[in-house]
Parts: sequence; structure tokens; C-alpha cells
Amino acid sequence: MLKIFDRSRRSNEKIAETIFVPTIVLASLLSLLAFWHKSTIKIVGPDSIGLAMLVAGIVICLLVFPPVYIYGVNHGQERLSNKQLIFNVITLTIASAIMIAMVTAIGVWLFNAAFQDLGLDKYTSSIIVGTYSAGLVYVLVPAAIAMNTKRIVSMFSVVMISGVMLSMITAGNPLWWQENFSSLGTQSGLSALAFNFTLILSGFILITLSSHMLEDVKLIKHGPKNKPNIKLLKILFIFVGLCMAGVGFFPYDRAPLLHNLSAYSMVLGFGVIVLGLKKILPFIDAAFLTNSYFALGAILISYILFSRVGYLNLTAFEMLAFGITFAWLLMFTRKVSSYMAS
Repeated sequence: MLKIFDRSRRSNEKIAETIFVPTIVLASLLSLLAFWHKSTIKIVGPDSIGLAMLVAGIVICLLVFPPVYIYGVNHGQERLSNKQLIFNVITLTIASAIMIAMVTAIGVWLFNAAFQDLGLDKYTSSIIVGTYSAGLVYVLVPAAIAMNTKRIVSMFSVVMISGVMLSMITAGNPLWWQENFSSLGTQSGLSALAFNFTLILSGFILITLSSHMLEDVKLIKHGPKNKPNIKLLKILFIFVGLCMAGVGFFPYDRAPLLHNLSAYSMVLGFGVIVLGLKKILPFIDAAFLTNSYFALGAILISYILFSRVGYLNLTAFEMLAFGITFAWLLMFTRKVSSYMAS
């Protein structure tokens, strides 16, 4: 078995290359069995190439990501507990499957728009699905082995933004924004499902992020007087993640008290992290601290403009608060990564 203590890109890609051809063969044969009684296969629709690619992508992610991710953790520098590892595997596998499904659906839609009414025979269609499956494995395996803070943040970004956008687009009430951001979770059908599930999954991803990020913090060189308070930082990030999940788990129309408590606690948790950042990470530089205080001040000003001045409505305040918090999270993970590289 390959040892990847340095998570070498060459070693990771060698694993992907080893299973590349077998994946093409296996996926092509399975697709051929599915298409066997079809004379012409369309790009979209029932029994189509696109549907086969979508199913293949999700199945590959569910089967390949967990063992490969565990392999990467066991041969890397992270030291996660069994409970944390299981939680990470479930959360990241679901998030990865959703991302793969979205990217595949968009790609199939674009291909169908370019080649309308195109029909292919079962052999060509099977090879296309097999090639797609092998390409997915080639990309997924190295990414899962070398899963790190930056990649989890990217996953968090894609899941959050795409899920909320889907909820906005499918909202039954086009004037939802005149009420509040949380009204998306009270809509009927796909809109509410997308909004609430996105927040729950994003909160879990944030909890997963905390374990990887804190392992990164442990690797940062610091003096004896600059020892980071890793446990406190982990507790705060888990708290924020649970609050974010709570916003989706308790829709406003069903549990308004718990919903609001989760939302305001999430902002409070972020504020505690920022205000205590110098104590938690004594080696953090003044420039980042200044930017962090500015972000927190911007949220406070937005709240005053909403609650006291009336310049912003509730939706605008919620979106601004989330956007600022999200931007700070990206800055923070990049800052931690920069300390590791120095």
C-alpha cells in the first residue's frame, strides 16, 4: 500500500490511474446492460445518457469517496477520533455527491442544448458513460485523499450558494424577499426542502471543517507564548455549525422560537470567535485582526440600519450578515493555510 504522509500529488494520481481503465470497462459494461434493449439513446430523458451519467456519478461518489477519504486521513498528518472520522465521512460524502450531481446535470443540460435531438447507439452511449465515470474517479480519488481545509471550504461554498439559489429560483412566492430570508424555508415543495437541507448540510460541513482546520493549526510553528487555544476554537466552530444546522432543522413557520434562537446564536458565536481571536490564536497578525473587527462592525452597522433606522429590511440584513460571515470564513482559512506554508 502506498504511503502518503506528504500527500504527494504523484502518489495520489497513481492510485487514480490504477483504477482508471477498470472503471471505464466496468461502467461501460453496466451501461451497455442498461441500454441493451434500446436502439437509440437520447442525451436527456428516461433511459438517457444523461440519467446514466447522473446515477453513475452519485453511485461512484458513495462507493469510492468514503474508503479513499479514510485512507487519506490514516496516511496523512490529521489525527481524528473515530466518531469525528465517521461524522466527516458521512457529511463529506453527501456533500460530494450533491456537488457531482449538480455539475453533471449542468454539463448534460449544456451538451443537450448544443446537440438537440441527438441520438446515439447503445455502444457509443455506454462508452460515453464509462469514460465519464473513469474521469470522475480520476478527479475524485486524489481530491478525497488530499482533502484539506481549503477544499472543504470550497465544498461549503458550492453547497451553500447553489442550495440557496435553487431555493430562491423555485420559491412559490416570488416576493419572498419582502418578508425575510427564512421564509424560503417555509415555502412548499422543492424550495423549502432545498433551503432547509442546505443549511443543515452546510452546518455539518462547518463542523467537519473545524476538525481539519484545527489539525492545521496544530502544525503551525509558534513560540511558547503563542500557544493556540485549539479546544476553545473547535468548540466555537462546532457551536456555529450546530446553530446553522438548527436554522434549517427548525423552519420558521413550525418552530419560530428555536429558529430565531439558532440564527441569532450563530451570529453571536461568530462575534465571540472574532472578539476572542487574539486570545485563541495569539500569533494572528494585526492586519487580519483589523479586518475581522471591521467585518464584525459591518454586521453591527447593518443591524442598526435594519432595526433602528429602517434603511434595510430583514432579508437584506440577513443576507449581508451571512455574506460577511462567509467572506470572513474564507479569509480565516486562507490565513491559517498561509501560516502553515511559512
